[in-house]
Amino acid sequence: MHYFFKQHEENFKEWRKSGYQGVPKIGVDFLKHLGSKHFKPNLKLWNEKQWQKVQLEAIERCVYSFEILGEKDLLTNIVTGGGKTTIIGAMIAYMMIVHDQYKFLILTPNTIVRGRLEDEFDKNKESYIYDVFPFFTNSYEHLKNRISLHVMQPGNNAAGVLSGNIILGNIHQIYERTENKKVLMENINQFCIFNDEAHNTKAEQYDRLLYEFKIKEKRFFRLDTTATPDRLDSSYPDSKMIFVYDIAQAMVDKIIKRPVVFHPDVRKVKLTYEDLETGKTISAEEVPWEEIERRRIPARRYITSVKPMRQQIAIACELLKEQKMRTPVPYKPLLFLVAVSIKDAENIANELEKVGEKYGIKKILLVHNETDDELKEAARDINKDPQTEYDAVVSVLMLREGWDVRNISVILLFRKFSYKEIDGQIFSVYGPQVIGRGLRRMSKNPEEWESLFIVDHP
Repeated sequence: MHYFFKQHEENFKEWRKSGYQGVPKIGVDFLKHLGSKHFKPNLKLWNEKQWQKVQLEAIERCVYSFEILGEKDLLTNIVTGGGKTTIIGAMIAYMMIVHDQYKFLILTPNTIVRGRLEDEFDKNKESYIYDVFPFFTNSYEHLKNRISLHVMQPGNNAAGVLSGNIILGNIHQIYERTENKKVLMENINQFCIFNDEAHNTKAEQYDRLLYEFKIKEKRFFRLDTTATPDRLDSSYPDSKMIFVYDIAQAMVDKIIKRPVVFHPDVRKVKLTYEDLETGKTISAEEVPWEEIERRRIPARRYITSVKPMRQQIAIACELLKEQKMRTPVPYKPLLFLVAVSIKDAENIANELEKVGEKYGIKKILLVHNETDDELKEAARDINKDPQTEYDAVVSVLMLREGWDVRNISVILLFRKFSYKEIDGQIFSVYGPQVIGRGLRRMSKNPEEWESLFIVDHP
């Protein structure tokens, strides 16, 4: 995706030095407060260096792009764990204080992301973002108690869209057989849009909806947030990328875990798959991964062969045992296994059960699109308990977006990710999303190294 802000870097630096010249005074006060020593979030460990380098600069770039450049459709490309939700919270506060905006639509790709954001923006929850971060101060402090959240869910009355300040929901609840879009278009003059995890599988419908909001002048401001803006179909959001904070930089800054990839010896472990349609055993290179990702060939056609599966599981379990000696208190390390298909995931979970006792793996969470809501909720809630009851999670690709768990210390990949060329560079589209599930650090101490072990195959 093209980096729009490159041509504005020098002017942006001068603008910061000038004390945010050109921004309404009330906005200048807001930004100076965020950069002052008086800005103290309600966190046990506050990484001021991370805040200054990532979240604050992203917020400043949003304000500069909106107020000085007149841009209304922006995108921040920030690694998992870089504070995307905090940036959304700050921009909501800015728009309320400076521009008297009181309607905010937060779009998410799935229930996992929606559930996480619901915890952040519900003022009745302990994790309410405006109780954690003092974005509202002095005469504006009362605004944080005026915010009401409406969550769009199947069966919910669309009238809640009118009553809530923050409207949160999956994109599907607007463009698929609901009254929510109609209520938004006919009853609300303007609103700010926050498009979380902006890369989306239903890109065409997503983009059409956002375009309609734009041309009918419903969109006052829009911010897309993502760690992987490029989509498999070679498209990307039509917003302008103003900030990039990638895995490499976050690793140097110790904001995320350090990924370490293990490749088994191919002479001993040759990964093969059973083609259920032809009955043949084929190598990893022969599986049409790109066609599977494009959903032209069903993933259920393939399952991992038993022998290499067992070998890979043994390697991952040994690495998990090593991670148990490295994991900071009070966290418990987790093994995350990524399967090709639902049947493949079930086979992997069965094999893991057989060898699990030897490695202290007693409870396995198997979760995919066809599992019941209780298991999906269990997956969403793992982060709530650092000493989770589970030892391993087995899934297909359904947990690639928005689901990230601090405890994940080892990822075992039973599938290959196809690659494509973007601006002369080779990228994996889904690979970074899957690795991102385990990048979030457990310890807040920036001096401590943490590693994420990834068991891959050549």
